[in-house]
Amino acid sequence: MMTCCLALVLAVVAQDDKEAEKAAADALDLFQKAYKGTEEERKTAIDELAKTQHPKVASKLGAILAGVTPSPVRVAAARALGGFAENKKQATTALSNALPANVKEPGVLSQIFESIGKLQDPSAVPLLARFYEDKELTLALNAVFTTGRVGSPSGIEPLIGILTRYEKAAAKPAGASIGVAASGTNPNLPGGVVVSGSNSNAQRDRAITLVSAANQALQDITKEHLSTADAWNAWWTKNKATFKKQP
Repeated sequence: MMTCCLALVLAVVAQDDKEAEKAAADALDLFQKAYKGTEEERKTAIDELAKTQHPKVASKLGAILAGVTPSPVRVAAARALGGFAENKKQATTALSNALPANVKEPGVLSQIFESIGKLQDPSAVPLLARFYEDKELTLALNAVFTTGRVGSPSGIEPLIGILTRYEKAAAKPAGASIGVAASGTNPNLPGGVVVSGSNSNAQRDRAITLVSAANQALQDITKEHLSTADAWNAWWTKNKATFKKQP
């Protein structure tokens, strides 16, 4: 009897998958026809496509987001992915993979991070953590803050790692030699040009900014109000076995 029931369930699942595949294929076909007009028509086509939440749709929107298209169209794609209540992991991956391509586009970048934070999928944490040390300070900061908005306990240790790495540099007096390894960054961004081991105030300022961001993100996740790597490490050692995502 149980075997029969299992077979029936598997058959239903297979049928559902088949129908979902067809719905996605139909939606993508309609999209290809609609995505040839004006900028506004393209944005409308994206909104219509996103009504069919499927991994293939997420992949298509991610390709648009990482491609060479007008910024408003990419913003529409990022916003649409943020609405994927289903297939959150695929949408999160598509958004994260598009970050490097949009680092010079503040409006697009902002929407990408907003959508990742909205999805709150734990799979975002390792994807975001790749950018904590990025040479572009704006990208690094947004990755840190968005980790806090995602709210996953898996983000706690990477964020404590930022504090451990940058606290001493942040505490140095202005003009002091700071031996934190970092890549050069855009001189037009708050972090300035950072060169490993230089007597650069910009390097110290970068460290201060990242420490502040990491503390804020940790507080967002945990609802605790600590402020040093030692304090966070002690708290996490005591609580990590039982800590759950806070409301």
